[in-house]
Amino acid sequence: LCRAASGGLVAFVGQEVYYIDPGYGWNLLGSLADPLASQIAIADNGTEALIADGSPSGYTINIESLAFATLFDPTGAFTGSTQIEFIDTFLIYNYPGTRFWGSSLSNVMEFDGLYIAGKDGYPDPLVAMNVNRREILLFGELKTEFWYNAGGAAYPFAVLPGAYIEHGCLAPFSVAAYDTETYW
Repeated sequence: LCRAASGGLVAFVGQEVYYIDPGYGWNLLGSLADPLASQIAIADNGTEALIADGSPSGYTINIESLAFATLFDPTGAFTGSTQIEFIDTFLIYNYPGTRFWGSSLSNVMEFDGLYIAGKDGYPDPLVAMNVNRREILLFGELKTEFWYNAGGAAYPFAVLPGAYIEHGCLAPFSVAAYDTETYW
C-alpha cells in the first residue's frame, strides 16, 4: 500500500495495481510485467507517481486521471530501480548493483542523462536511499553519506559537507524514517 501526496491510496496485489477510492472501492489501474522482480517502490511528485519493481522498466500513474502506463524515457536515463524517493519536486532513484543514483527533472516525469550522481565517499555499492528532513541518505554496504538539494544548474544535488556515517546497510528494505530520525 502507498498513500499518494493527493491522499489517494495505491495497492499492489501480485501483478495488479489498484487505486482504492474514498469509499473503499478497489479500481484496477493496470498490471506489472514481473511482480516478483523485487519489492515494489513508489513515490509521487504530486502530479505523477513513479513505480519500480527491480526490472529494467518502470511505470507511471497520473495522480489526477489515474492513467497507468509503462514509463517511456527517450533519454535512456531511467534503466530500472529498486528504490524511489521524493525530495523538493524531484523523484530520485537508484541504479541497482551500482553506487549510482539519478533524478527526474523538477515537477515532471522526464529525465536527463546528466542528472546522475555517484555515492563517492566510499566505493561500496548503493544499497538503500532515504529522504528525511530534506536530506538524502545514501546507504552503501559499509558507509552512508548525505546529500541535499544545492540548487546547482548542472545537477541540483550535492554532498552535504561533514555529514557521514561510518556504518552501512545490508537490508535495503529495512530503512524507515519516523519524525526526524532514520532507522535501519
